[in-house]
Amino acid sequence: MQFYAHIVRRQILKNLFTKIFGKVKEEFFTIPNILSMVRILLIPVIVYLYSFEKNYPLTFIVVAFSSLTDIVDGFIARKFNMITDFGKFIDPVADKATQIVLFACVSINFPLMLVPLAVLTVKELASLALRTYVYKKTDLVWGAKWHGKHPQPLSLYCLRFTFCG
Repeated sequence: MQFYAHIVRRQILKNLFTKIFGKVKEEFFTIPNILSMVRILLIPVIVYLYSFEKNYPLTFIVVAFSSLTDIVDGFIARKFNMITDFGKFIDPVADKATQIVLFACVSINFPLMLVPLAVLTVKELASLALRTYVYKKTDLVWGAKWHGKHPQPLSLYCLRFTFCG
């Protein structure tokens, strides 16, 4: 009886969620998608540690952890066939939001970083607009490509000097 009640509650919540947020897939809560959402949740932590606490070594550790979750989520998604449309969308958003926030934080101490920040922001907003347009027209979600993944570790490598001296 308790098992049946659990299933009914789950179905009621799923129906409510579907009514509120539209079409919901079972693949939404996969390990790679959760790791991508964790990266997004780490962004305010990075801003707080860098901008308010001025704890640059700890900020670097949090950013490194964020980058590690990016590597792990991609590996798990491909290795265990957990690639979802939501993951194809949220993973690049998490990557680029992290990069933009990192450049924004660093530009506080190094104003010349505003130039790459502006270029990166315009590029990513244009990319997001194009991805959204393609999705609305074709129902296809573009996933991240290998050439879009290289800026993340390169940015981390370059920014480590501002975090750790």
